[in-house]
Amino acid sequence: MHNKKQASNDHADYFLTPHTHDNLMVISVLTFFIFYYIQTRAKYLSVGKQMKTYEDSKYEQWRESVEQVLPSLLKRNLIVKPTQAQQLQLQQQQADDNAGDKDGRLSIHAV
Repeated sequence: MHNKKQASNDHADYFLTPHTHDNLMVISVLTFFIFYYIQTRAKYLSVGKQMKTYEDSKYEQWRESVEQVLPSLLKRNLIVKPTQAQQLQLQQQQADDNAGDKDGRLSIHAV
């Protein structure tokens, strides 16, 4: 009977050895990293869903504003023949630009 008691004490001592302490440390570290991973993943997914919602709402706002303006924009002419006054103004600007080139200065004019 004494031998059975000694055998059970040997098993109990195994769990108290430094080797087991190292295993417990590894398990606790792994548990911490798994918990941290789960929290990080949950936060990542939450932020991703918020970004998607924001993107969808901004797209809807853009689409509604375009739908309001687009019909009038489609009615406008893309190519317009300049009037006589606009042609004279353009020729004057080109002459000024050529004079500026002689001085080494360049200027840009919008039409």
